[in-house]
Amino acid sequence: MNCQEAQACIQPFLSHQLDVGKLDAYMKHIRSCPSCKEDLEIHYMVLVGLKLLDEDPSSREETDLSASLREELEETELYLKLRKGLASARGLLYLAASAALIVCALFAFSFL
Repeated sequence: MNCQEAQACIQPFLSHQLDVGKLDAYMKHIRSCPSCKEDLEIHYMVLVGLKLLDEDPSSREETDLSASLREELEETELYLKLRKGLASARGLLYLAASAALIVCALFAFSFL
């Protein structure tokens, strides 16, 4: 993913609308591109800051927006790792099921 593509992903990322493939590519890009990560931080702070201003002042808590974004990024990384782990587990399950079928077929043919 290049910087222009990453810029186009900021809003969909913040609204949780990126598909897994784009999300993975976007996360890899912002890990390696300080400029795009900074752009994400700015957009995040503006978006969340505006939402906080819309809230009832008596219910507002002091919020560390930088920490909040770091948390969101960590949760996204964890989500992607879990998805990859599940995909690997699914592949192993298919492999085990295939091996079991082959063993059963060989066993059945040995009695013919």
